[in-house]
Amino acid sequence: MKRVNVISTLFVFVICIFIITGCFPSVDMESSATYDELDNLTSDYPLHIKDNDIEHLNIDAEIIIPPNFNTKQKISKSTAEYREWDRENIVSKISNGRQIEDQEYGENTSEDDLFYSYNFNDNSNLTFTTDSILYTTKMAVDFQYAYYFDSYQNYIYDNTLAELFTEKQIDGIDKNDALNSAKEIISLLNIDDVLGDPNIYSMDANTMNKFQNESGSTDKYGNQLDEWSEEQEAYLLIYPVLYQNLPSFKINALGENEMISSSNVYFIYGRNGIISFYVSGIFEIKTTELDSQVLSPLNAIENTKHFFDGIIMDSDLDILMMKLVYIKRNSFEDYNSLKIEPVWLIYGNYDTVSSESSHSKETLTNDEYIAIISAVTGENIPIQSIGR
Repeated sequence: MKRVNVISTLFVFVICIFIITGCFPSVDMESSATYDELDNLTSDYPLHIKDNDIEHLNIDAEIIIPPNFNTKQKISKSTAEYREWDRENIVSKISNGRQIEDQEYGENTSEDDLFYSYNFNDNSNLTFTTDSILYTTKMAVDFQYAYYFDSYQNYIYDNTLAELFTEKQIDGIDKNDALNSAKEIISLLNIDDVLGDPNIYSMDANTMNKFQNESGSTDKYGNQLDEWSEEQEAYLLIYPVLYQNLPSFKINALGENEMISSSNVYFIYGRNGIISFYVSGIFEIKTTELDSQVLSPLNAIENTKHFFDGIIMDSDLDILMMKLVYIKRNSFEDYNSLKIEPVWLIYGNYDTVSSESSHSKETLTNDEYIAIISAVTGENIPIQSIGR
């Protein structure tokens, strides 16, 4: 049986944060808001937080709150399960008259996570796992479209992909056709209720050839990839998956006895239609465990300060951003039982890679710093490793 691997390679580092209360750092309340609702701008929700009270810890963090999120609303920590798919209907509609040449099924990551794979007579493939649907054409495989954007690092800042793909239009491909094709599949999958408006990017030949040359990308056999031409050009449509008006944090990680993962929906549309699409992490809420007002970013940053107050650091850590998102968690023992939780992502960089703590047996060896603090309870959610 064919085995489909959907788990990213993991690199290990440990982050532990403890909770205290205390005096808040200085804040910036200027009017150039990063979110539209000016009512969100209060002393508890500033645009920036600056603080240098602790040696080697430099906080100059941008606060990012989604445009449609009201900080006065309550948020929930909930249990959930993956949405079930009407596989036969989806395969019938996606095949669109093409013949199925081969079918495979079996265990993916565990006996609770099965896959079903359908190969069509034009070398395209549709694969279902417990938490995902992936459709690829031969062109998608040959030119590895997803390689250039499908990484959590591209989602730390919201403008990263816009800076990579700067062209607005692709000659000969209508954006409306791309949107309509994506909408048809979204309707078929019945996921309209959890998606926000898409961001659309142009994957033009000049840009993609530049990326390809700089990255030294190869195919699965290690051969240099063919150069892109107009035939391969496409629009990339990325739809945010929302929970209580919060987007998913694009991360795959291991916590303490659990996996932390994201929800994703994207489409790649070219001159001959859909080249590829991917839908993952779509869930149904079962029960609400806890309702709460949103934890202030000021409280969240105090937790970080408290942790580093007990660390001897030989290098500076710059905290650059705090972002309100949600994460999806499941235990190793039960893949299908999920917890959904709004969190503050705290992101920064070490100037070098030396840091030791008398409170920790681990040494931080990554030049990036990522911490996750529950926006519901204020508790730290430990990360032991992050997928790239």
